[in-house]
Amino acid sequence: MLHILAGVGQLYQLVFGGQDVSPLVELEDYPETQITDLIIYPCSRIKGVHVEETKVLKHGLEFDRDWLLLKKDISKQENKTSGGRLITLRNSESLGITACRFETKGDNTFVVFSHPDQPKDLWVNVQKPQTDEVVTFYDYDLNEIEALSEGAEAHKWFSEIVGIDVLFVKSTQKFKPTTHQQEFNYILKEDDLRKGGHGKAAVHLINRKSVEHLNSKIKDSDSHATPYQFRPNLIIEGVEADDEDDMREMVLVSDGTTFRQTQHCVRCREPTYNTDKGKFSEDGEPMKTLSTYKIHPEIGTVFGVLLQADSECTLRVG
Repeated sequence: MLHILAGVGQLYQLVFGGQDVSPLVELEDYPETQITDLIIYPCSRIKGVHVEETKVLKHGLEFDRDWLLLKKDISKQENKTSGGRLITLRNSESLGITACRFETKGDNTFVVFSHPDQPKDLWVNVQKPQTDEVVTFYDYDLNEIEALSEGAEAHKWFSEIVGIDVLFVKSTQKFKPTTHQQEFNYILKEDDLRKGGHGKAAVHLINRKSVEHLNSKIKDSDSHATPYQFRPNLIIEGVEADDEDDMREMVLVSDGTTFRQTQHCVRCREPTYNTDKGKFSEDGEPMKTLSTYKIHPEIGTVFGVLLQADSECTLRVG
């Protein structure tokens, strides 16, 4: 169960031109609100792992987006390798059908990657990177980030999937999230963190009802979206469509941990990628329809919200 602190109508007043922005109002009890799915994405742009529970750290879910793929750059200086740009699904549609799972052997936990075109799975120790080689790259906010190389075998495994030489690295640095606070008056704190190469905040929430509402506007049922195309960490049910836009704080009933909304999720093209089909949609859905009714003139199309936890906790389905 979640308790919600809502600023009624704030998103719609701000996005669609209203002048009277409501302040935060009463703590409301939504007894039917449930977390129906939890997903960890060990590596960006790769399928997630569905879990029944997960630890939430100050910088996000444990093991979520810890690993990244970079376009290989052979330049070296001061014993550091320059990793170039982040690899996305635009570089390789085949990358998006890569699956992963967690396995334990003795005292070690591994994230295991598999792909239909690879005869062998790739096992990566989550506790210790394969090498101590430092790789530097720039994220989307132009932060220079250091990561650790996971070694030649991992680089080769992913390069064969992507079709160009790539580096598979583990990000070790944390950064303050960047937000559009001036537009939405988000509740931010000095110690908010995100991972290097991560998105704009620590935890990503999608409301299943909002996806159903979106699909009701898409004429061709073959183009309907699933929640997973938006790559959420948690999916909730029990609130009306788009109500999540005005949820300023969510309190986890089990232990009282507060999650603050720190960003509406600004969307790029990648939700048009369908992991079941392994390709981008030809008709531009669901972004084509989404951009007709959830677009901000300054920051673009928004869908879903990003959260920061005030303390470490455990999230569970239910």
